[in-house]
Amino acid sequence: MGLASGKMCTVPRQVVLEQTSPTTFLPVGQMPARARERRRSARFTLAFPIQIRKLSKQPVELEGETRNVSSAGAYFILDDDRLVPGAPVEFLVGLAPRAEASGEPPLRLRCRGRVTRIDDAGGQRFVAATIDRYQFVHKPQA
Repeated sequence: MGLASGKMCTVPRQVVLEQTSPTTFLPVGQMPARARERRRSARFTLAFPIQIRKLSKQPVELEGETRNVSSAGAYFILDDDRLVPGAPVEFLVGLAPRAEASGEPPLRLRCRGRVTRIDDAGGQRFVAATIDRYQFVHKPQA
């Protein structure tokens, strides 16, 4: 899979803005209590290719597709059962899949976190993982 190396950013744990619609943000505390979501960050429905590496003594590399992404985590679908809750993972999200077809270097988001939940539904496996650190990777493929 060859995840790029380099300096990673730590995800801040304090949210300053809350999302009320896809384009509107309000300062925390100004959003009506009945409309306030309990999650600490907004979730966006995005279907991007994802490569996942289970970080352990025997690393496992998997491929899947995101279902939704937030600044705090990602929810993705896999055809594999080797990830377990609590497992440390590194994942690479392809943010601009069409760039490769045009000859431009692909833009990817490299993240580190932990598996928090696994849902099996309709014969498919869905995995939720935190994003504790991240880095944008934009380099030509070798």
